[in-house]
This record gives sequence, structure tokens and C-alpha cells, in this order.
Amino acid sequence: MKDSALVLWLGLIELLRASQILVTRLQEPLFILLICGVIYFVISFPIARLGGYLERRWSPND
Repeated sequence: MKDSALVLWLGLIELLRASQILVTRLQEPLFILLICGVIYFVISFPIARLGGYLERRWSPND
């Protein structure tokens, strides 16, 4: 298994656990899970774009 996939799942689990704690305190599950999704997107989208860029840059020119 790739290390990056393991880190991805651990980060997602921690983010959802923190949002679950906030849901029980604030009683606003939709709002908190929406913010959780936005945070996850803001973190993962640029990393995915950077990975695609580096993959294209370092691939051999055929």
C-alpha cells in the first residue's frame, strides 16, 4: 500500500472525528459537515493538481 493513501485515510478519519465532536456540541450537522467537505477539498485539490503537474513534467517524452 502506498504511504500517501494511508496518510489520506488517516487525515480523513481525523477530520471526520473532529467534525463529529463539533456536531454533538453545536447540533448543526449539515453546516459542520459542509465545512468539513470544503476544508478537505481545499487541502486535497491543490495537492492533486500539483501531483498531476509533476507527473507530466517528469514523464519521459515519447
